[in-house]
Amino acid sequence: MHVMMLGLSHHATPVEVRERAAMSGSKLPQTFANLLAHPEVLESVILSTCNRAEIYTVVESLEEGREALLAFMADETGLSRGVLEAYAEFLTDSDAITHLFRVAAGLESLVLGEGQILSQVKDAYATSLEHGGAGVILDRLFRAAVTAGKRARTETDIARGAVSVSSAAVELARHTLGDLKGATVLLLGAGKMSELAAKLLGGYGIGRVVVANRSFESAEQLAAKVNGEAIPWIDMAPTLSDADVVICCTGAPHYILSASDVAGRLSQRASERPIVFIDISVPRNLDPELKRVPGVELFDIDDLHSVASRNRAERAGIVDEVVAILDHEITEFQTWVKNFRLTPMITSLRTRIGSLRETELSRFWGKHAEAFTPEQQAMIEEMTQALVNKILHQPTAELKRMSLPQQQRHASALKALFDLKVENLADHYRRKIDERRSRTAPLIL
Repeated sequence: MHVMMLGLSHHATPVEVRERAAMSGSKLPQTFANLLAHPEVLESVILSTCNRAEIYTVVESLEEGREALLAFMADETGLSRGVLEAYAEFLTDSDAITHLFRVAAGLESLVLGEGQILSQVKDAYATSLEHGGAGVILDRLFRAAVTAGKRARTETDIARGAVSVSSAAVELARHTLGDLKGATVLLLGAGKMSELAAKLLGGYGIGRVVVANRSFESAEQLAAKVNGEAIPWIDMAPTLSDADVVICCTGAPHYILSASDVAGRLSQRASERPIVFIDISVPRNLDPELKRVPGVELFDIDDLHSVASRNRAERAGIVDEVVAILDHEITEFQTWVKNFRLTPMITSLRTRIGSLRETELSRFWGKHAEAFTPEQQAMIEEMTQALVNKILHQPTAELKRMSLPQQQRHASALKALFDLKVENLADHYRRKIDERRSRTAPLIL
């Protein structure tokens, strides 16, 4: 069994490609069904955020697994094989495992140490469980990665201060305009990232915060939190003439403002300062043609790299502390994987010794049952079971402490000495997967 990750991230993939690979929302049940329909894919978790689209899987064959993931991504996103080959990152086994731990800890984020990614990893794992994606291995892997991410945030200063895409957007606006004092900020979207941006902007003496959202109730709730004002979604465009900064983060799968929408409002604008538009949505919500409109400064999420680079340089010393925590948790997980391979042999050994116990007890009771009361018989049953457990505990514990080559040698010896009928690891694994999926929601096919 191999862990494999296919990913498109902000490190090497431009936003115009990433936005086509976004996988979330109401389509996820069918997305999981399509992915798991590939027989090469035994388990899967989909992590889709504004900066990455990553698929974590368990496969038997690396070559066949890679082909299955490429085929799935091409079908699901409409991206050509050539584009995927150019931008997609493939990681396997220890590299894929290490990458996930780094992602959960915020080390692979655009803004080093940003905290939202840990919640996104947890949500991706929970969604996968809901749709039958995560099995024995990815279940353990994602729980371990979340634990590592929590430790990184609580035991180091990696998350100290304002570290988020929203904070980078605010810093970019401040850098572009020079001074935000008295500025009017229009927030398009009322989610967590808009809320973070509004709270950060409050520290720079802005004059007005205006919130527009398709749900006016949500806009009102956010406006109340940040001492701002809510407007109906249809009033968004008219408000542009008063805005100095527009920060956009909605879940819309299309552009919500075009170049003509904006150009038509600029003639009514009293200020000579440019309007700064920052689109941190993926897919993008602001038409890239806005760049051509005089008096407009348009930035998308990839333009935050310069701000993020400064943040990364300032926090470089903390990374080593985080990596030390991750290394410990990764070692713990890899030890579990190594010992998981022993499970069929240990199960067979316990079954064999247990069968011998039952055979001998049956023979004994056949001759002497009348000499013991039911209570005494129960005590003997309990004592012999405890004896079996004691006998097996030491060799089992020693096996788990051994290196993989030592485990393999000693497991082979035990198999021969006790004439064990050991279930094939792949069969054992698939049976565990089937048992797990029978306890989760059925796939939508």
